[in-house]
Amino acid sequence: MSTIEKALEKFDKNSRSSVVVDSPTKQQRSRQQGETGGNSRNVEVDFAELRRAGILTPEDAHTRLAEEYRVIKRPLLNNAQGGSLGPLENGNLIMVTSALPGEGKTFTAINLAMSIALEYDRTALLVDADIANPSVSRYFGIRPERGLVDYLSDDRIALSDIMVKPNVDKLSFLPAGAPH
Repeated sequence: MSTIEKALEKFDKNSRSSVVVDSPTKQQRSRQQGETGGNSRNVEVDFAELRRAGILTPEDAHTRLAEEYRVIKRPLLNNAQGGSLGPLENGNLIMVTSALPGEGKTFTAINLAMSIALEYDRTALLVDADIANPSVSRYFGIRPERGLVDYLSDDRIALSDIMVKPNVDKLSFLPAGAPH
């Protein structure tokens, strides 16, 4: 079972085991959780630094790079919805991988997540599952803290406790976590 599958299994188990007695209103949830929801950590991403690294930013929505990722993204989003077949189980999960280091996994994953987050009706969760060499945090200028590995190894950690919310609407980030 992959690391992502383990995380999903744990999240599903924890989601099912919680009992909601009374559903709070949106206003009550905002007061309880803060505007970001849960205990997510807000971070300011330096868009100029991302741009220098060749990463798409919200300010670059009409650039050639944005268009290139739209070409990649459209069929993926269509497949996620099942196209003409209807919704697919876990069709909203996209994994970026390669055979060798240095082939652009992180670059592609970040740009794809940014491109999806720029859609008016989509949100993106970028998960750094490269626990051997986590690098998404470096691109975002975030100091490595708790993340996916910690979530999987400690039942007391809630997913919202390790979630990072950058200053990009509709994008959240789950870091890899502490080296093990």
